[in-house]
Amino acid sequence: MSGLIDSVGSRSGIIGSTEIPGGYEEGAWTPQFHATGGESSQGYDDQQGTYVKIGKWVNCQFFIDMNTEGTFTGNITLNLPFATSPNSFPTIGNGGPFYWQDSGGSFIYFTLQMGASTTRAYLWSKSSSTTSREYPGATDLSDTTIMSGTFGYYIA
Repeated sequence: MSGLIDSVGSRSGIIGSTEIPGGYEEGAWTPQFHATGGESSQGYDDQQGTYVKIGKWVNCQFFIDMNTEGTFTGNITLNLPFATSPNSFPTIGNGGPFYWQDSGGSFIYFTLQMGASTTRAYLWSKSSSTTSREYPGATDLSDTTIMSGTFGYYIA
């Protein structure tokens, strides 16, 4: 298969989404924070998530605006619109810059760490250039935490 999706390619026509192995799909999901040991009583002012799936690759954008932190036990995770590939190994999600506000911690960046066959990704952060990676916990969120970002990953 050669050419461009829905554009004139080097074949005698346009490659439609049905010709892509695994297909092409655009959709929405509701992003939300979870915790490895459980969570309860969270409230959100806004939760928006969109994705584009091309074959086995999913590119996601999300926005979360909390209004009630509730209770989190363990490390903070983010739900994913699809399960990761069973062939995945613990890897950092291919992500763009994340924006965060009122995280409760002092971080220089956030990204995601994903394992095999899971629908949740660990938030992964650093609070300084000299510290090793950190997994944010309950004290790192607040009633006014806002987070948004983009990331991509492989699915089964």
